[in-house]
Amino acid sequence: MGYLCPVAELLHEGDCVPVDLQDLSDRIQRGEVPGHAQLRHAPWTGDDFQELARIPQLAEDFKAPGAAMARRFANPPRAWVSISVSALIVAFGLLQVAAQMGWLAGMLPFFSQAGVGYDALAFDGRWWTPWTSQLTHANFALHLLGNMAVIGYSGYRCERALGRAGYLAVAGAALLVGALAVSLLQRIPVIGSSILAFGLLGAQLAIGFRFGDTLPPDQRRYYGFGNLALAFVLVANTLTVANVSHAAHVGGFLGGVLAAGLHKPAFLSREEGWRMPAAVAALCVSPLLLGPVLRHLPYALWSTHEVMLEEVGASLELPGRLLPDPGYEVRVRGMPAWRTNPNSDELLFCGLAELTWSAVEGGDPLVGEVLEEDWGRLIDGTATEVSPPEPRGPGWTAHALEFADEDGIPRYLLIEHHRLQGVWLNRVGYLVALDGDGEPGHRAPVFRDALTTLQVGEPPELAQARTAHLENPVSSAKAMALAVALEKSGDLEQADGLYARVISKAGREQGSAVRQRLAMQARTPQRWDLGAEPWFMAWVRDYPGDRGLARDAVELLAAQGRCLAAREVHEALMAHRPDDVVGITTAGRVAACEDTGAGSASGSTAGGPGAPAPR
Repeated sequence: MGYLCPVAELLHEGDCVPVDLQDLSDRIQRGEVPGHAQLRHAPWTGDDFQELARIPQLAEDFKAPGAAMARRFANPPRAWVSISVSALIVAFGLLQVAAQMGWLAGMLPFFSQAGVGYDALAFDGRWWTPWTSQLTHANFALHLLGNMAVIGYSGYRCERALGRAGYLAVAGAALLVGALAVSLLQRIPVIGSSILAFGLLGAQLAIGFRFGDTLPPDQRRYYGFGNLALAFVLVANTLTVANVSHAAHVGGFLGGVLAAGLHKPAFLSREEGWRMPAAVAALCVSPLLLGPVLRHLPYALWSTHEVMLEEVGASLELPGRLLPDPGYEVRVRGMPAWRTNPNSDELLFCGLAELTWSAVEGGDPLVGEVLEEDWGRLIDGTATEVSPPEPRGPGWTAHALEFADEDGIPRYLLIEHHRLQGVWLNRVGYLVALDGDGEPGHRAPVFRDALTTLQVGEPPELAQARTAHLENPVSSAKAMALAVALEKSGDLEQADGLYARVISKAGREQGSAVRQRLAMQARTPQRWDLGAEPWFMAWVRDYPGDRGLARDAVELLAAQGRCLAAREVHEALMAHRPDDVVGITTAGRVAACEDTGAGSASGSTAGGPGAPAPR
């Protein structure tokens, strides 16, 4: 079929029209005229029509971005990367459902450790989590399918515009920036492919703004301004959903925008060679570097704040990023404790235990097998004492336990520092996991550094009683409370002085002070010089039937070798309470005293070594 056309004519889709060569060049560069259209221009083609793409004089025009983009969209290759990624995420979603239903229970550890965050990358060495986090979801119906709608739509559009390498560049950059944002800005690890979804969405928007009029007119509504409404809807939706990681979304979005803005698609590049594929490959594996980089960041990068533990009477400074709670978020063995994230079983603790005088007679009771039993209720495995570190200061002792699993492999290390003050036991330390070589994990330095900032003051009961006494020093009740607190803290001399002051005043607290003071002296008989006439004898004689007074008086007198005085108190008690079982105890103490031959006929044996006689 022939056509009759004037010279310099364009034949396209059955129409033959005259054309200006400069206008034709501009239209080709904008992608408005395809390469299969034909031109007849005698200086270039002679008397025949030739396809524009075959005319040497127009070759440079077809290399322009608009022309290349038009060719790309006119004959797009199959979006295999987008399809493959989407299919992979859905497949793992189905595997996760099967694992949760018990069909593939062996895969549960994979999904339980798939979350990405600072702990996973820097502490636990799970370098693969930027990728596995995108394959794990909170639920199939909403979380997975919601993300897949964006990944499928935006991923297809990105691969069409940027090519397969461009898609991979966007994915790699989104995972890198998203994982970094999560690690630096939040504690809780993240799962779900929303990092990738927001990265692809950001790239889709960036493509429209970057290429603008270069895109074919019929494609512009899918990019840039054409998808802003979709982006706003997605962001607004995330603001209404609980437990959403905004850091992950923003990081993934920025990563996608940067990659789409910097990546030059192969069909737009005139450069051949290995540089672009190598750069894309490096970007895709770059999340591998996050763990080592984060591990070596100084903890000072996150400001510390002081944590006041009023129930312990202590304070310490904690890294704000790793341990941000102003108080504490968990208790272990009754003690306030902190974790680097809510899912970690490694922790730092600081507590104060109130014991009994009988428990502390031989010193710190929470050592050896007792300490093993105390923690064995919490940690599975066999505990073994190992060499402890240096105590954290004067008056402190250090203890260390290693817990091995049923195969004998050490799994956990417990470090505790103790300070015993009367019946109060300060306990501070940490529990960390051991690596394959039996060495403490990366959380150990964080906990050790925090312990160096620990400041321990008086037990809260003593501090409160001292403050109350200072506010009202003439109050016998306040003095009595302070004396009890001083005694429990091991400051017996000051406690004894306050007891004596309360006893010297008639009042409601006088009888309680007598009993408390006598019980304290009976418990530590060799500390007191009672003089020729012990201070409590008048009280015992006035109240011979008081079994508590009698028991403690006999104990103290017998311990100091005052056998006759001890017998006097015992016989007075028996005269008033002949059937009281306390008499068995007092009789035994008197007999033991007399059997030693240490007593004197006068009953005035001087007291043992210790403090001067309290007044």
